[in-house]
Amino acid sequence: MNLKETDLEDLNKITNKIVHPNNKEDYQYCIKAYAFRLNKDYEKSIKMYEKALQIDKSNIDALKGIAFCYKNIMQFDKAIKYYTQIKYITPFDRAVYYELGVLEYNRKNYLRSIKNFITAIKLYPEYYDAIYALGQAHEAIEEFEMAEMIYLKIIENRPSYIIAYNRLANMYLKLAEYKRAIKYFREILAVNPEFHRSYLGIAIAFDNLGHYLEAKRYYKKYLDLKPFSEEKDYIIERLKKICPQKNKKLTNFPHLVIVK
Repeated sequence: MNLKETDLEDLNKITNKIVHPNNKEDYQYCIKAYAFRLNKDYEKSIKMYEKALQIDKSNIDALKGIAFCYKNIMQFDKAIKYYTQIKYITPFDRAVYYELGVLEYNRKNYLRSIKNFITAIKLYPEYYDAIYALGQAHEAIEEFEMAEMIYLKIIENRPSYIIAYNRLANMYLKLAEYKRAIKYFREILAVNPEFHRSYLGIAIAFDNLGHYLEAKRYYKKYLDLKPFSEEKDYIIERLKKICPQKNKKLTNFPHLVIVK
């Protein structure tokens, strides 16, 4: 295992962040496990955390660490198992409910994810990551009015939370509310002109509205910023087909509808 100098600094930091910094064997295993995590060697990290939990099954650092590792190797059921154990040990840890919500969302258990996000928000009403995720979960079950309300509330209370604008604009794009989508994509660009996905979103919206000259302009702006985009070939083909005399809406690029 080759640790970079910056990784060693992180490792030194974590030794001071252990809940009970002492020489107990289980916490030494946690430190070793974290070192493996720095190198993204999650399998070895899990083994170290398991050894720590054999010594103390309520070791919070080990439980959080092993849950994190399982999440990163996409074993969501096991990650949920460990986060649930943490929940019973530290029932007021909002981050645990957020992680459970994310995991349930990834498993497409959207109602469970909503329940966990709501609990996290109750524990900390300004938990904007959880509020945003709650909007995504409502959107996933096609409760679009609720999702819209949540995204707009984030924008109202925290205008700098730019991903809420992006998600709201994308939702309008999916719902074929193209003028609304353009409005919020443009608001993103007013804050960050380099937010390249907004140019693509605006292009798709104008394309569907039949405003082909505007669509062309924004497709080209997007390609200027992302010349090696995975959508490049499709956009080039679309640019060839766009013709103001032919009122053909965009129907052959379904994968472009979501501009993440």
